[in-house]
Amino acid sequence: MEVGDQIEAGPSATGIGIAGPTSTLLRFLGCTLYSDYHAMLDACKGRADLCVIPTGIAWHERMACAGIDNLIVDAFDRELLLGECGVEWARPGAPMDVRGYARFEGPCA
Repeated sequence: MEVGDQIEAGPSATGIGIAGPTSTLLRFLGCTLYSDYHAMLDACKGRADLCVIPTGIAWHERMACAGIDNLIVDAFDRELLLGECGVEWARPGAPMDVRGYARFEGPCA
């Protein structure tokens, strides 16, 4: 594998941007390869236990954010909280009484 290669490992592994002998071996082992990390995240939505995308620092933020966005969309589609989807870093917040609220004050209000 080369610097910048991206792979997600699991029972049926997938990878991105892998070419040459490495891609041949991964396909032989049953991996699905993608040329774009968005396509991989979309294809694996709700099924990935772990997604590791080793990349250069310039791409780290956008790829990490895309993965988190994918988690949020999956949770919304399933009508679950992140912690209920198995996201280990998700922590419950304190209960809030929202009876009588007409609007929430804040930067987007």
